Amino acid sequence: MNSHLIEVHGQERAGPFDCSIAVPVYNGARFLHDALASVFDQKDVSCDVIISDDCSSDDSPDIILKVVKAYTGPHSIRVYRTASPAVVEHMTLLVDASRTDRVIQAHQDDISYPGRARILVDALQGKTKLVTSVARVGSQTGATEPTEAELASLRSKDTFRDFLRSGQGVMGGARYGMHRDIYDRFPKLSHDHLTHGHDILLHIRAKMLGACKVIYRPLLTIGDHPDRGSYKMFDNQDEATWQFDFALRRIVILTVALRDLAHLRAMDGIASDRADHLREYIEEARQFFVEQLSDKRELALKRGYRLAWATGDTRVD
Repeated sequence: MNSHLIEVHGQERAGPFDCSIAVPVYNGARFLHDALASVFDQKDVSCDVIISDDCSSDDSPDIILKVVKAYTGPHSIRVYRTASPAVVEHMTLLVDASRTDRVIQAHQDDISYPGRARILVDALQGKTKLVTSVARVGSQTGATEPTEAELASLRSKDTFRDFLRSGQGVMGGARYGMHRDIYDRFPKLSHDHLTHGHDILLHIRAKMLGACKVIYRPLLTIGDHPDRGSYKMFDNQDEATWQFDFALRRIVILTVALRDLAHLRAMDGIASDRADHLREYIEEARQFFVEQLSDKRELALKRGYRLAWATGDTRVD
């Protein structure tokens, strides 16, 4: 890990807690009042809330402290800052700092509904290691509801094989409730382990350990705005370059997933027949993207794009 957390404000209320809520922050000043209020307003659940600022250059640290110091509710609130930019490792640091097995992500530009934590905690039982949900999408013109057609499409693709090949809109970390086993029973989820695509890998890890569950009703509103890191990396591309990029990223993620599966098997953390079955699915999906990569590259070149490698950290919500 390239960074660590430094405590800024502690509110050591005694547990036990039903869950931890992890709130990673970077330059989120204009969203934080509403986002934190929605976290603090979680009902019928006892929460260990962990907020961490990742070297913001705006007023985020001051806003966090002001809001937290004014809070008088039942949840425990702790505030941290990173010693140096953690970027993709930020959530791993927050999970390490959590005091419960169940960790819910709450991003700085999203609004969690009051019952969200309770619903996710109840769903994270038995073999279920990751729970996600559909969401409304918020913008300056209001929130957009998922349509019946979109929900039907998600349900039709709610299989592991479909997820490996095409992904699912609900598989984004901002929506996740997680059991910390998907971090603790595998190699440390750091930049060195995987430079991007942690949300996808977490879903695959959860499947290795047990199961994932989708809740087909909105539990939050996702912020949709031009400052989102995903716009800079993925969304603001021509379709041809996006498809090439998607295939290339999936190959890397699936390769790391195979290494994680081998690690879990070596630790006797998965039955051999289940490991063989999942490895077959992952290898099949990886070969699918290898075959697509050449076609997508040719499409991008025909449209006048010059493809080149680039390295470095980019923040993604």
